[in-house]
Amino acid sequence: MKKYIILLTLSFCAATSCVDLLQKPQSSITPETIELNEQLLESMANGLYKSWWGENYGFNCRFASLSLAGDDMMTGDASKTRNTLDDQMRVPVDNADVRVLWQEFYKTIFTANNLIEQIEENTTVGQSITDKYLGEAHFMRALMYFYVVRLWGDAPAITSSTAASDIDSDPSIPRKSVSEIYNRIIIPDALIAEELLPSTSRDSYGQGPTKWAAKTLLADVYLNMAGWPLHDASKYAEAAEKAREVVEDSPHSLMPKYKDLWLKSTAGDRTEHIFALRHSLTYLPSQYAISYLGVEENGWSDYVADPVFFKSFPDDTRKASVM
Repeated sequence: MKKYIILLTLSFCAATSCVDLLQKPQSSITPETIELNEQLLESMANGLYKSWWGENYGFNCRFASLSLAGDDMMTGDASKTRNTLDDQMRVPVDNADVRVLWQEFYKTIFTANNLIEQIEENTTVGQSITDKYLGEAHFMRALMYFYVVRLWGDAPAITSSTAASDIDSDPSIPRKSVSEIYNRIIIPDALIAEELLPSTSRDSYGQGPTKWAAKTLLADVYLNMAGWPLHDASKYAEAAEKAREVVEDSPHSLMPKYKDLWLKSTAGDRTEHIFALRHSLTYLPSQYAISYLGVEENGWSDYVADPVFFKSFPDDTRKASVM
């Protein structure tokens, strides 16, 4: 806790009775002294997405650039050096895509840690109100660590708001193994989120996660644990079960036309979108889907589908809708 020292002149001190300037303050802002209410909780929960969004081109662009090396997307324009290098897995050491993503993931983790502690240490708001925000914080922390371990492997595993927040410049922060982060943080957090989150989003655009988002996350987590680097084949069955619950029991389903997923007009659709961070139509780098459209469609041609992947995909009605 910072102590603020007021510097007094000698003349003032001589004219009055001097006191200890390092006295303990009568009050301080702690989880015990903050009076929580639903409005404050909602504001704190919204901060999770602000941290995720910050300086990150709507989160989407930087993460998409790094993902080019591991999925069915590719750069649409060879002149885009930044994306081309990522696609070729020749990322510069001081690459902003890497550095900023790391910073924003951990900012969100610290925000989630703080929200979890605030809720757990306060008794001023009923559980029926706090549960959904607690579930949201656990969901976001699990999601952030899920990205972290897949991009960087072993990493700092921080679950306290009082831990050092300067994750970039503190070399003393130990890294935990991928296995430990999965088992000690990601899975427990996702299971708590599955239990506490509501069936429908608190946000009118579906940006607040639901229990279906938590189940989807768990399915993805188990599937990744079954593969490299953990090779835990027992997780395949758990992944299949969580995926089955989402497919058979949730209100979500595939949109009839695949191309409609990328239209601005369907950005708020909840049919196939289980959880999404919506893009701003007024903030240029974040315009929904513009990066994914080719120049012939008035897009930026930053990331486009690999034609080999597309052509080898089984023919069905969804594929036919984009032909």
